[in-house]
Amino acid sequence: MSMREVLATLETLKPTERQAVRLRLAELDDETWCDDGELSSPERMLLDQRLGAVEANPHAGSLWPAVEARLLRR
Repeated sequence: MSMREVLATLETLKPTERQAVRLRLAELDDETWCDDGELSSPERMLLDQRLGAVEANPHAGSLWPAVEARLLRR
């Protein structure tokens, strides 16, 4: 099967089948997903802190259109 055929076949797979492909590719590349996609305690704490900061000052950030415009100007 050619690379083009493999890539075309990926588009026809169900989400669970694509996940199986991702896991197999990680195995082949000797990469393992030890956490089953779960956040660690420090990651959860960081997200909670950042969420708290946004809730405390919701207008401190920029709206996406403004951020996108800045990035496109670079």
